[in-house]
Amino acid sequence: MLSKAEILFLQGQKIVSKPYERKLKCLIKRKIDVFRKETPLLSKLILDNSCKSEDIIYRVKEAGKLSNFDNRNSNRA
Repeated sequence: MLSKAEILFLQGQKIVSKPYERKLKCLIKRKIDVFRKETPLLSKLILDNSCKSEDIIYRVKEAGKLSNFDNRNSNRA
């Protein structure tokens, strides 16, 4: 994830000294390299779990309904 300074630099909204510009470019390049290496792993994980993700989303929604139910009942007591 890019820092606020890195994002502003890339958008041209942040003026920096030459040494700091070099540092920002190196940091951004390193993060892009890591992202490129991790992308295949993430996409494989997403594809392997695509049917499971719907089940997870359903369970999260149901858990939210239960917590809302619990909160309403605790307010009555």
